[in-house]
Amino acid sequence: MTDTTFLHLDAPATPMNMGAVLIFEGGPLLDDAGRLRMDLVRRAAASVVPGRPRNRQRPMPVPFGLGRPVWVDDPDFDLDDHMDAVTLAEPTREALFSMVAEWITTPFERTRPLWSYRFVDGLPDGQVAVVARVHHAHRDGGSALASFEAMFSLTPDVPEFPTPEPWTPAPLPSRSALMGGALSHQGRHAAKVARIAGRAVRSPRRAAVRGRRMLAAVGPFVGKTRPVPRLSFNRPAGARRRLATAVLPLDDCKAVRAAFGCTVNDVLVAAVAGGVRRLLVARGECSPAVGVTVMCPVSNRAAGDASAGNQSTALTVTVQVAEPDPVARLRQVHAETSRAKDDDQAADMAFLVELSDFVVPVMLRGAVRKVHGQQGYNLSVSNLAGPPVPLWLLGARLREIYPFAPLIGPTGVSVTALSHSGSLFVGFNACAEALPDLDVLTAGVVAELAELVARAGADGPA
Repeated sequence: MTDTTFLHLDAPATPMNMGAVLIFEGGPLLDDAGRLRMDLVRRAAASVVPGRPRNRQRPMPVPFGLGRPVWVDDPDFDLDDHMDAVTLAEPTREALFSMVAEWITTPFERTRPLWSYRFVDGLPDGQVAVVARVHHAHRDGGSALASFEAMFSLTPDVPEFPTPEPWTPAPLPSRSALMGGALSHQGRHAAKVARIAGRAVRSPRRAAVRGRRMLAAVGPFVGKTRPVPRLSFNRPAGARRRLATAVLPLDDCKAVRAAFGCTVNDVLVAAVAGGVRRLLVARGECSPAVGVTVMCPVSNRAAGDASAGNQSTALTVTVQVAEPDPVARLRQVHAETSRAKDDDQAADMAFLVELSDFVVPVMLRGAVRKVHGQQGYNLSVSNLAGPPVPLWLLGARLREIYPFAPLIGPTGVSVTALSHSGSLFVGFNACAEALPDLDVLTAGVVAELAELVARAGADGPA
């Protein structure tokens, strides 16, 4: 169901594409002329990428909108359609991220699987970048990360490439089969809803409590539970993007966590909220007394689960950015996230998403766009657990990895962090018109963490 939601949210200026930029020491990946050894890279990708079935599948609509799109084998799948190589015109990081900002927002053709890799040489110091573009319907962040890791090794030794297994695509389903499957799916969900209704009749008090909890869970996402201020960067996104990056020492985040009895995710959200405060001050705007509302995706994916699709829900956190004390804001974040977990907000949201599968599919697109077009939160902050140990691609050491989440609704900016080998790599994806001063927000997040670290040493436990 969540996969379908991301397909429905696609718009020309805001495709639901995730991105990631992985920067490697280039030596083993370059030939004597300093150009990428694309033949070697392709052999490595061919040995692992097609082995994941979803990588060879595309969404196929059901006639007349009678059901959700289904994933079918692409009979014309060709790995070369999903990989290319470019050389930067200028050997700068600015040129790299400018290219990435344009490329990851290019909509996918739905007649092919919804992912692409781009290999980039011409970076400073002979580095090489691997840029991934993946539609959110294809995979969530955790699954996309796991699919990346299949290409990596834990040592600099170049592995032997296994010969790809032969593959024959399954026949495409007929129109009648698609419609029959959709009707059968709706029938099963109708039976499920009937069972839920029966339980509600037998236990009306319990049903009323669950209903109130679900309304409380969904309320923040449509701005009904509490007022969500329209900040100056909250506007419908245009087609142009601006990307920025930051690297936060993971040990610093853990030190703050230990000093104030919170989580690393709380520290990240508090640092971002502090960065928003600094941005508003720099713009000469009054910090809203009602606070900034942050949407935080919550993964339901079990450890080691690399299956395709989406397994996540979300919760919201409101922080009073008028509060000048960064520790007080951190404690607000921790109290909010603890409350949401105690209320089981994410589980109630997951149940509500499951029930929405019963909505007549032809009506679902409009409902999804209406809900996500409302001002339910000011920005999103995601935190992904990445590989904690060093990784190599064909003998080249991975040095940096920055994730980027899409923009949904009038948020203006998304912030995504990924931990790897002692660092928290943070990617900022912003509407260029809404945040021409994205560097102020980025620097503000770094400065906020530094303040929290200083306070942890002064105020935290000995």
